Order: sequence, then C-alpha cells, then structure tokens
Amino acid sequence: MFFLTSRHRVTILPILICFESFTVLWLIESCLKRKFLGPLALSLFLVVYVVLFPFRGLDPNLYRFLVHAKTGPVLDQQGRFREAQAQYRQALSIYPRDVNTLYNLGTSYLNSGDDRQALDVLSQALSLCPFNADVLFNLGISFTNLGKPDLAAESFQKVLEYQPGSLDAHFRLAELYEKQGDCPRAKQHLQVILQDGEGVDAGFTL
Repeated sequence: MFFLTSRHRVTILPILICFESFTVLWLIESCLKRKFLGPLALSLFLVVYVVLFPFRGLDPNLYRFLVHAKTGPVLDQQGRFREAQAQYRQALSIYPRDVNTLYNLGTSYLNSGDDRQALDVLSQALSLCPFNADVLFNLGISFTNLGKPDLAAESFQKVLEYQPGSLDAHFRLAELYEKQGDCPRAKQHLQVILQDGEGVDAGFTL
C-alpha cells in the first residue's frame, strides 16, 4: 500500500498539479476544435482504470499501527521510556509480528535498564528475523548486563557473521574476552579496530 509522506508531497504534488493543468487545457482546446476523439479516449481510460483499480483509503488498523509505532521513538528520545513502551505495545497489539517494533520495544527496555524484558522481546524479534544484526547486537548487550558472557559473545560473533565490519561488535567482544582473561582473543578484536583507524578505550592495552 502506498501513501504520500511529507517528503513525497513536496516533490510529487507539483508534478501532479502541472499534469492536471495541462490535461484540462488540452481537453478545453480539443472541445473548442471539435476534436472529441482524444477526450473520449481519455474518459474511457479513466472509467476503466477506476473500475479495475478502485480507490481504497488507508486501512484504519494500519493507520493506528503507524501512529503508535512512530510515536514510540519520539518518546524514547525524550527519555519517556514507559510511555514509549506503551506505544510500542499498542502497535504490537495490532501487528504482533512486526520486527522493527519488537526491536524498538526491546531497545527501549534496554535503555531503561529492564534487561530481562529486553531479552524476552528481542528474542521474539530474533525468532522472526534470525539474520537481523541490530537485534543480535542488542541481545548481546542484554546478555552482558544479565551476567551471561558466553551467550553475549555468541550474539556478537553472529553480528560479525552478517556485518563483518561492525567495530561495535569487535569492541564488545574485546571487552568480554579481556574480562575473562583471554587476552589473545581480546587483542585480535582490538587490532581490527586499530586497523580501521578508530580509537580504543584507554583501559585496553595490546
């Protein structure tokens, strides 16, 4: 289903206005010159088009979903996590399998310090989209915060399978391995970051 966003309106509506103006002027000129074949053909085309493709307004459920799903991130940015989470849950009551909304809800829980809820929601998102690197990364953070370093490392490793250039995943793995005393593996990930020209936290030494 297609509907115009504000960005689309700025670019498309002037073109539509010009086209409609040209069409009206052409119809007037054709009628004045008694050339009715063109207007008749256009009218027939419009009738057939309307019959084959009747106008349908935006589905009310989709509209309500979009309102809730788009309001959540705004509230998150303001630090109003509980209100944002309520908006995401409202959206999911309409489309419970929407991965982006599940991800946003899980991230909101993560940012508000509710790691267990974040883990539950992000796991749902991952079951629907197992190759989503963003979901995997935030799952890794949840596991880290819950004191499950092995599962966290597994999540970050999967992130690197789908996004080999993710410096954030390399850094998180370096942190985990350093805390576990596995300096060679920590060094391996830090070297990737250094080779990319990024700074490394002063707490790490190669």
